[in-house]
Amino acid sequence: MEQMPAAIVDFAAALKLLGQSQSDVAEIVTKWDLICNTDTPRTVEIQLSNGVHKVDNLAKIRNDLIAGLSLNEPTCKTVKFSAYRVDGRISATDRTSNAWHDEGGNPYDPSRVGWESYAKFMRAEVSSVCMPTTNNINVRMHQLEPVIFVGWATDSGGTPITSFDFHIKSMPTGVANSLYSGKQYYTQVTFVNTNPNGDDVTLKLWYNDADANGYYTRVLPVYRNVTFLVWAAIGQDRVNIFEMKNDDEGAI
Repeated sequence: MEQMPAAIVDFAAALKLLGQSQSDVAEIVTKWDLICNTDTPRTVEIQLSNGVHKVDNLAKIRNDLIAGLSLNEPTCKTVKFSAYRVDGRISATDRTSNAWHDEGGNPYDPSRVGWESYAKFMRAEVSSVCMPTTNNINVRMHQLEPVIFVGWATDSGGTPITSFDFHIKSMPTGVANSLYSGKQYYTQVTFVNTNPNGDDVTLKLWYNDADANGYYTRVLPVYRNVTFLVWAAIGQDRVNIFEMKNDDEGAI
């Protein structure tokens, strides 16, 4: 007759293991309140069958985390941000941001889903080149790129556009959750004429679409640039435009 393995018939060993597990459970249950305590920081000793274990309770863990974070001057290697239409990152040496526009919301190149908005390094900041692909553009003041190249052909070729209508509107009420309504906000935009044929570019900047004469016309010679200051309150019917010059001219 073949003898059965001792592991199957050694009931004494099995009962010993069962007793040890029950004592371990009892020890953990007894010390559970001390482990979960959030008022008094302490290290709890737990006597288990395989030895003594030391466990920091929740109060001590919280205190250690706060002390290590240094809330006044936190130290971190990288911070990343993400949302539905944007994402970006901040590190010790650079900051980058990707921006996507809603369908039909990109007035400069509707065929593209998005672009790298900017990358700021310790010594320089670079942004994607903005070149309008249509002559009639509706844009909110906060959507204006800092620099806009005009008069150049589109990426797909064709005849360069030399006359533009920019319908500039104030920021919508939807941004009021991060800005104060009723206050005036401003931005700046610089147009650069990069026409390859040496032609002038005509800019018609609409500051009030409700007025048939609510626009300012500026003829920009080739290889020249012009900067405008644009300001308005959130939801304002019209925006204010001022051409940045070294004299008192240019107010609208």
